[in-house]
Amino acid sequence: MNKLLNFFLFSNLYVLLVIAALIGCTQLAVIGETQVNDTVWFILFSTLALYPAHRLYGVIRSKSSRLVERVYFMNDYKTVLAVIVLIGLAGTGYFFLELSWEQQKKVFIPSFLGLAYSFPVIPVNGKFIRLRDLPYIKVFAISAVVSYLTTVFLPVTEMLNSSASWGLFFKRFFFLLAITLPFDIRDLRVDKREGLRTIPNQMGVKVSKWISGIALFSYVLLALLFVALTDSEVILFVAQFITAAWVLFFLVRTKPNRSEYFYSFGFEGAAIVEVVLLLILVNLI
Repeated sequence: MNKLLNFFLFSNLYVLLVIAALIGCTQLAVIGETQVNDTVWFILFSTLALYPAHRLYGVIRSKSSRLVERVYFMNDYKTVLAVIVLIGLAGTGYFFLELSWEQQKKVFIPSFLGLAYSFPVIPVNGKFIRLRDLPYIKVFAISAVVSYLTTVFLPVTEMLNSSASWGLFFKRFFFLLAITLPFDIRDLRVDKREGLRTIPNQMGVKVSKWISGIALFSYVLLALLFVALTDSEVILFVAQFITAAWVLFFLVRTKPNRSEYFYSFGFEGAAIVEVVLLLILVNLI
């Protein structure tokens, strides 16, 4: 059972559930229900392809396999990861062709940034590097790309005016920044060993936690403004406020030596907490 749970987390299949939860949060906030369409399938299959590919590439090139449990564990599952990536790529290609031309154009830049995050495709000083190799960029790149795909890119946001749609984007961006930055605290030793300059290993854990806290406060503030300016149900803010409290509970307890479960369920799990709260409250009211 423990091996199955570890594979679910370390292969990043768990991230697929988190992305689905983020999509559900957007749909519930805008129309009060969840729906599945070609755009949703495209995002999910892209996640299925990219995240395990990122993990597989990391396993192959990592200098820190003895330091990191997840990298050491996934060494035994490289073939399975490759199969998951191939399934994800097949689904991504199929549903990309099902998108409208406008949707295809809108996803080009985010797709490139997603690839550039994990693989060396950016030319710098005569060599190719990854987006995550650039100083301090990692958490902001993840937050921006995932925020765009799970808000503005979704057809459901076309029901909103431009200001409200981008308001959703920035609210999601601050939420993801708040829950992503702690993972750099988790990876403090590994990132130093790999030569990555991140906020925690350059500015320290305390400053990183403050930045994450400020992002979380910004998320709550924008959640309140979104409800006020769009006449949305107050239950939307209630769910998001409780979710923010959940994140804060784990944030104040964050240390580099916390377990993988602490980070995965505490921070990534916050998206699942929010969508579950929304589903319960929407059906109760």
